Amino acid sequence: MPQPAPIVIVGAGPVGLLAAVHARRLGREVELWTDRQPAYHNRLHIERVPAQTIALLVDYGVPPAALGVDRLFEQRYLQWSGTGPVCLNGAASANVSRPGLERALFGLAESCGVKFCIGAVPYAAIADPARLLFDATGRAGVTAARRWRPANPVVSRTFQFTASPAPHHATLALAAGSEGYAYRLGNRHGLCLGVVGGRDLIRGQWPEIRERIVRFAPWIVSGLPGADGQAGRAGACSLQWADAGPRAILIGDAAIARDALSSQGLAMGLGAALHAVSKAVIGSTPGPQRNGPVQRAEHARRVLAMISAAAFGSQPLWKEYGGFLQKAAMKLA
Repeated sequence: MPQPAPIVIVGAGPVGLLAAVHARRLGREVELWTDRQPAYHNRLHIERVPAQTIALLVDYGVPPAALGVDRLFEQRYLQWSGTGPVCLNGAASANVSRPGLERALFGLAESCGVKFCIGAVPYAAIADPARLLFDATGRAGVTAARRWRPANPVVSRTFQFTASPAPHHATLALAAGSEGYAYRLGNRHGLCLGVVGGRDLIRGQWPEIRERIVRFAPWIVSGLPGADGQAGRAGACSLQWADAGPRAILIGDAAIARDALSSQGLAMGLGAALHAVSKAVIGSTPGPQRNGPVQRAEHARRVLAMISAAAFGSQPLWKEYGGFLQKAAMKLA
């Protein structure tokens, strides 16, 4: 009998790592190519995911403690069109430490026999039709035929604080100002605060950025030090998506990078990886089928609605981005 096709995954973030572990569960040989040592950084970065994602990760062998998760949150604080925060209830969510998630998934991948290849992916590995190829390289989408993104993207910058936050500081908070917005969330590993908008809003060091946030939402930086914030991740955070090339299956942010507003980008990326690998390997997918284009169009419309309602919605950068989202909602539907 012919041997089943080996799998090549490009990119060793959470999506690529979980895809590799899942493929090994399905009995396939897996090579994972990356240009960096997976899970080797210690920069605190926290992302919010639904409680169901924690249950999924537990099923794959990732303990919540490794992610900094010791509680679920049903509340969030929102200051969007007014001058002060409003407490809203919603579905239970958890705040996950990204480095902890990568380290845990890297350990699982190693233990189940994934072959790691550090360096540039050779053309032969990409072009070989006898291999199943998955692209999990995030916004770079290295195998994509074309990437769709705004010409002038919205950008973000984060700062981390390692002291364990109080529960009311740890839950998600969002506050809009005249140029953009700030968000805050934390877990047992610490607290992450981000600022999103144009480059003028995010430039400088933490004390300068903190002063800008104080002008429109002093409550969101209450209790945070004025001169001590470790710089974290920075870069584009607006919606973008890609057309797949002739060989690779795009998964996670390589397929669609969601806007941080009203999204569950990490959770959706992990779920999409499991669906894509299952469909390619065994011809079926776990859980209910999802209409990807409709889901993406709904996301674009949801982000557009939040921008339209925000204090910054009339600014030129955001109006330009809103035009891109309107076109995206029509194209993706």
